[in-house]
Amino acid sequence: MIKNTSQGFFEASPATFEITAVNSALCSILDMEESELLGKTPFELVSEKDVPMLREAAKTVDIEGNCACYVHMVSKSGEEVPVLINGTLIKDQDGIVLSRFAFVIDRREEEERLLTIRLLSSAVEQAPSTVVITDVKGTIQYVNPAFTETTGYSKEEAIGQNPRVLKSGYHSTEFYQELWGTILSGMTWKGRLYNRKKDGSLYWEEARISPVLDEKRNITHFIAIKEDITETVRLEEELRKKSEELEIIVDNMGMGLLYIKHGVIERVNRLASEIFGIEERRMVGGRVKELIEPMLEEGMGDRLYTTLKEKRFVSEELEIERRDGSRVWISAHGTMVGEGKDEMSIWMVEDISYRKHIEEELLQEKSRAEAASRAKSQFLANMSHEIRTPMNAIIGMTRLALDTPLNPNQEHYLRTVLSSAEALLSILNDILDLSKIESGEISLDKRPFDLRALIADVENIFRFEAERKGLDFAATCELEEPFFLSDPVRIRQVMVNLVGNALKFTDKGYVSVRVRPKGSKDGICEVLFEVEDTGVGIPEERLVNIFERFVQADESVARRYG
Repeated sequence: MIKNTSQGFFEASPATFEITAVNSALCSILDMEESELLGKTPFELVSEKDVPMLREAAKTVDIEGNCACYVHMVSKSGEEVPVLINGTLIKDQDGIVLSRFAFVIDRREEEERLLTIRLLSSAVEQAPSTVVITDVKGTIQYVNPAFTETTGYSKEEAIGQNPRVLKSGYHSTEFYQELWGTILSGMTWKGRLYNRKKDGSLYWEEARISPVLDEKRNITHFIAIKEDITETVRLEEELRKKSEELEIIVDNMGMGLLYIKHGVIERVNRLASEIFGIEERRMVGGRVKELIEPMLEEGMGDRLYTTLKEKRFVSEELEIERRDGSRVWISAHGTMVGEGKDEMSIWMVEDISYRKHIEEELLQEKSRAEAASRAKSQFLANMSHEIRTPMNAIIGMTRLALDTPLNPNQEHYLRTVLSSAEALLSILNDILDLSKIESGEISLDKRPFDLRALIADVENIFRFEAERKGLDFAATCELEEPFFLSDPVRIRQVMVNLVGNALKFTDKGYVSVRVRPKGSKDGICEVLFEVEDTGVGIPEERLVNIFERFVQADESVARRYG
């Protein structure tokens, strides 16, 4: 029976301690043959450091009849095997020791188990996560240091309490019923708890609560491993608020927004749905080729995608035809982001139909205005030509009449007619020139002329009018060389208008004309023409208007001077 036991066994001489019998279990523990063990003493089989302990145990056996001690036996390979030796004596009826025998229990598995337990215990003690162990009723039996650091409750304060000491009142009764229902059914509960510390402050923790089962699958304890995630929850809440704000901005940004990944629409905002005339729920997850491209001109979708791949950005204005048959002009701006499997295009679209409508109306209005302007200019040109023909006849006949014998009154009347006719002809020429300028038909006639003689001629024209009004009038030309290449007709026209205007609005004082060189560059001489008078003048704030058509500086001037 002893030979077949799972425990090691040996029998030794009562006097010499020499081993006289062993079982196979001891041979297996020490990895030795029976022959290698017989004749040796137990003191030869243990490590040198444990020999004194074994000898003390042997003495105790002699006195008390049995003793147990923990020692290390040395195997054949030299390995020190931790064992428990239970020694005892066999005596006859007279008390004489007949034999010594001992059972040897291999403690390697036990020591490994104890080591594992020590390591686990150390890990739990040093773990940053909170560890709580309760019995089946929920009474706390163990907490690690992290529990104290997190909650503020010491180990002594926590043990014997129920975890409800941490309840903040945030969670409902149904929440805890679901938790207990899960762990009592033998499953692990995972979730977040909003608890209260000893000092009253609140904190969030991520919890995992599991039942501990015995060999019969009965629940003996519960173990909870929890981590303080207060900062994580705070950041999540901030991110959620920012995300909500971003959602509001995106939905109200005034432009449609689409996220497209590998041809699939991943996200759209409300305005994009309205622009394309498709519900958001139908667009999200749909393919661009099936939803959007049928609205475009043939080949437009491929062209846009090719441009986007090459340039990473594309901007187009295009007309789409929605499924209900309505047509809409949109402005589309696409940007490619990411690479490979993460590549995505982001599109911003805007309904520009109203703008296109306004542009079309403006173009039509512009065409109508240009046509009206051309008609007006043509009318003025025709009218001027039609009126100039009889005016030339009046002027010609008047001049012929002046060459005949006349009394003073007749000559005065005819010269007045001639002067008025020539003034009217000048007005007609101005109207014709204005119509040519507006229609873009006017051109300068460059030819050599004597500028000094031109200025003298202008002076002669207005000499009589200046004397009639009692004004000092002088025209000076300070040019060394009088001959120039330009359009003398236009220069004369401008000077006549400027001097005539000055005389018209000057009642006393003087009018002077001065022509002088301003400078020269690349062989071209610039000439400055100045007309100065002591008339009513133009207020400084009205100077900006003097080059506008048909505008006077002061409306009262028209009533006084015509």
